[in-house]
Amino acid sequence: MKKIIALLILLSMLLVCACSKQSTNSETTASASDEQSSSEPQPTEKPVKYVSEWGSDLVPEDFPPPPEKAHDVLVSSGKANDHIYSDWIRIRFTCPEHTFYAFSNSMDEAGYTGGVKKISNGTYYSDGFKGYWQNGKHLIRISSSSAADNGETKFTFEISECQDNFPEELTEHFPKFEGFTKAQGVYCGHDADGKHETYEFSGMFDSPRWHWDFRFTDGFVGVEEAEFEAYYNLLGEEGFSGIISTSTVDGCSTISVDTIKKTNEKSYCVFLLYNQTLKTLDIAYTNDPTIYEHD
Repeated sequence: MKKIIALLILLSMLLVCACSKQSTNSETTASASDEQSSSEPQPTEKPVKYVSEWGSDLVPEDFPPPPEKAHDVLVSSGKANDHIYSDWIRIRFTCPEHTFYAFSNSMDEAGYTGGVKKISNGTYYSDGFKGYWQNGKHLIRISSSSAADNGETKFTFEISECQDNFPEELTEHFPKFEGFTKAQGVYCGHDADGKHETYEFSGMFDSPRWHWDFRFTDGFVGVEEAEFEAYYNLLGEEGFSGIISTSTVDGCSTISVDTIKKTNEKSYCVFLLYNQTLKTLDIAYTNDPTIYEHD
């Protein structure tokens, strides 16, 4: 009996030692795993490199320096084409939205005429920042903008030369507007039923119905209100008559002038939209005002 009790005590002691050893090994293994995990390199965010200069000789000397906290600047250039009638420079950068407004003020201080507005839920303009300026030498516009992280915005500016792009052919029927635009507007010919016929101008107004637009990105840039008033007064002197109205379009203060001139059973119309906020002038010339009824 004593031998059996002694054997049971020995087995109990061996079992306790085995459990104790297993527990110790398990804790040691976990501790080693934690140490290995903590020694692995942790991912770090790449620091943002802000710039105070454009860093390119392509940028005109009279163009203001970058906005505060601007980064990811890229400057490129291109040749004249059907959309921009002079060689151009493109500047891309990202900055906080609030510092961009200060930058737009510096455009005025540098001698540029123009304005900027952020459009939301636009009915006439597309959404995003709209900005247009000129100083008689360079024409500048925001060609695109998009939201970035942390309340920042990505901007793309295009800079081209100020030059006279007004089509000489239009002066056959309309007085010339002395202003600056990046190209020669958009011509569109229609057949007798009003259906689209061509975008190519043959050198003559041979389509039964046609219109020639300088609107949106093809509008005239950096137009003072006095210049706009002088033009619609000139239209009156040339025999055009119509109505003037004011309104707010997409948060911008605007003045509209709709005019018509009838000669030898033909009608010629000029529609003006002056944006007092952006200082742009959209002009549409046509021989058929019904083209714009559903525009």
